[in-house]
Order: sequence, then structure tokens, then C-alpha cells
Amino acid sequence: EKANIVTNSYLVECNGKKCEAKRKMVVDKTAPVVTLGEATSTKNSITINYTSNDPESGIDNVKCYYKKSTDSDYTNSVDGNNGVCEITGLNGGNNYTYKVKAINGDGLDSSEVSSIETKKICTVTRQNADTLTVGDVVTCEGDTFYYLGEEGNNAKLFAKYCLNSNSEQSSTNQVTVPFSSTNYMNGKVGNGLTYNNVDSSWYFVYDINSTQYTYMEAYATKIRNLGFSSVSARPIKMSEYWSKSYWNESGNAGGNFWTGAAGTDEKPMRCQSWDCWGTYYDESYRIRPVILIPKSEL
Repeated sequence: EKANIVTNSYLVECNGKKCEAKRKMVVDKTAPVVTLGEATSTKNSITINYTSNDPESGIDNVKCYYKKSTDSDYTNSVDGNNGVCEITGLNGGNNYTYKVKAINGDGLDSSEVSSIETKKICTVTRQNADTLTVGDVVTCEGDTFYYLGEEGNNAKLFAKYCLNSNSEQSSTNQVTVPFSSTNYMNGKVGNGLTYNNVDSSWYFVYDINSTQYTYMEAYATKIRNLGFSSVSARPIKMSEYWSKSYWNESGNAGGNFWTGAAGTDEKPMRCQSWDCWGTYYDESYRIRPVILIPKSEL
């Protein structure tokens, strides 16, 4: 059993003219008391209110540990300050478990555990109340997307507008780029490669050397910084584009844009508001990304 001296006092005994001061030991065997109060959340933060008390040896410090509820261990903590813990830098739409731990002056501790969900980053206008449906409109901090479906554990979202030079969705001043920095020409296509008649070589239609790639990555970073745990971006596939006829509703506001793969031949194509066709080197088309975010955070 843990028992340490936490206070010192002296008992004075006098026998005739002689007095002797004897040290008296007082032992604290009681852990502090922690009581959780209200907890509130935003899209990327949690505020926890608590009280802690130990009348014998006092409270030495309080820490708030936290983790995603799906994780096994607490890997992060913040110090409590005047009955409040402020936890920031979280991902939106996630459930977090937190533990408030108080330690008294003798090293004894006590803790209380609870959980709370951070607010969703996006709002979804659903066609069906209880489920996500292809074509649902998703708005994330002012950026608008169409829900395309699932890809693994991710939700696929198709940007309503093409990107401008700042890698932001825009109905005007949309940046125009060739499909890639390589001069793609008409030619035989297959397995995600395109044939260049100029130098008789095969090239990937979308790779890290693509002009589109730079804009796509910048846009993915922007959306990730809203508070998602992960975001990636790519061109839309023709099979995805043709899966819903009203992608064209945004018309030219959506922009004349490049796709990634088309049908079975994986051929890059150019799309206008009414149709798509096979590509050749053309600098007049734009970037309209598909982003992938964790479905659980949507």
C-alpha cells in the first residue's frame, strides 16, 4: 500500500523543565476526486470542463489524454488549466475518447473517461434521408461537390467547378492546362498508357509530371487542411462521369475539362457540358477534380 508523508507537524512533550519536540507523521492514502463537466466540440477541437479536489495534499497537476475512439492507446495529452482542457488540431466528424487525470501532492491519481464527436466539416443535401446516394450535393466550407460513390473506405466527391490558378473551385478564371506536360498526340491507347506519334513512345496519361498533378495536389492539401484526416485528388474517370446524366447541369460553369480514363481503353478525354471525346494535345481544357475523403468523416 502506498503511504507517503505529505504534511509535517510537531508534538511537544514537556517533563518538568525538559521539553522534547517529536515529529508527527500524517499519511495521505486517499486519491483525488475528478468530476467531468460539460464537453463541447467544433470541427477540429474539443473543450472539456472538469473539477478536481484533494483536501489532504492538494492537486499537483491535471492532464487530459485523448485519442480517436477506434484507437487502442492514448498517444496525446494536454495540461488542464483552471478546470478546462482545450484540445485542438483534431479531424472533423470523428468520435474522440478523452480521459481527465488528476495527481495529488503525494503522487496518487484518479481519472474519469468520456467521449464526444467533433462536428462534421461538410453538409450533405441528400436525395434519400438515411443514406448517401450518387448525385447528393456536398458542401465543404464553401466548396461544392457531387457524391460519386465509394472507393474502399473513401467517399468520392466530384467538384462542381473547375480550378482556378490558385487551385480553388471557381466559376470564372478557370486555369487551362494540357492533359500533361508531355505532348500527348493521337495514337493507340491501352492499359492506362497513351502513344505519342512524335517520338514513338508510351507515356502514363496522368502522373507526377502532369501539369494537372500540381494543381490537384494543391487542391487536395487545401481540402485536407479543413480538418480531414486524409484527402487525395485525381481526374474523374469516364465510367464515373457517364454514371449520372446531370453532371452536365452545371454546364459551361463546370468548365470544359479533362477526364482520366475512358471506358475500357483507359483513354484520356476532353469533356464539355454536353459530351466527351478522345483527346489530343490541347491547352484549352481545365481541371475538375475528384477528391477522396474518409467516408466516416463525411
